[in-house]
Order: sequence, then structure tokens, then C-alpha cells
Amino acid sequence: MEIRGCGRNAWPAVSITGSDCKLQCDHCKAKILAPMIPARTPEELWRVVQGLVANGAQGMLLTGGSNHRNEVEYDPYYPVVRRIKDNWPSFKIAVHTALVDAGTARSMAAGAVGAFSHRLCRRACQPDAV
Repeated sequence: MEIRGCGRNAWPAVSITGSDCKLQCDHCKAKILAPMIPARTPEELWRVVQGLVANGAQGMLLTGGSNHRNEVEYDPYYPVVRRIKDNWPSFKIAVHTALVDAGTARSMAAGAVGAFSHRLCRRACQPDAV
């Protein structure tokens, strides 16, 4: 199968925290978030996706900076993710998250998240971790 249109505009990265991250790890200092499209509220995510779809995007990476527990706080966004998938079923949504518990995984599935990847940041972000 040939993959077409995998450029930046076809699969943009959208950050629910803009360029903010509470961890401020040495390897990143939240710089990776800076060029991403900000969507700091569920309503803003809806508007961003409407524009992405209108411009021909095939999907997006939904991500954001972590809180002090190394969690990206997606909960308020799941209903909008479901609305996006209901309106544009072929629009793919991948979520970048840390490790998740069973409840969070169920919320992602109910919200129609198509894929997720995780990042682990232990020693650099949590100096007291064993």
C-alpha cells in the first residue's frame, strides 16, 4: 500500500496546552510544542479541526505538555474528539500520551481515538524516581 500526502499539512500536530509543559525536562524544555497548532480549549480544538479538514488534512497528532504527574489532561477533549470522528469519519486522530490507566484507555476508545503513542520520562523529569 502506498502512503500519499504524509506531509506536515496532511498530518499536523495540535497541542492542547499550546507551548506549555509543567515538567520542563532537560531534553525538551517544551520546545517541541512551540511549532504545534495550539488548541487550549475543546471549542478551539473543534475550530482548528474544521480548518484542517477544509484544507485537506487527513488526520492529526493530538498532544500537549504534561502536568506534574506526567499526564496530558485530555479528559475535557474526548467529547470533541468523538464529535470530530462523527462528522469526519475518515479523519484520523492519533494521541500522544504517557502511560494510561484502564479508565483513560476506555475514554480514548469512546472518543474514537484511532491510535496512541506514549512517552516515558522518568529520571530526567522526576529526579527522585528510583
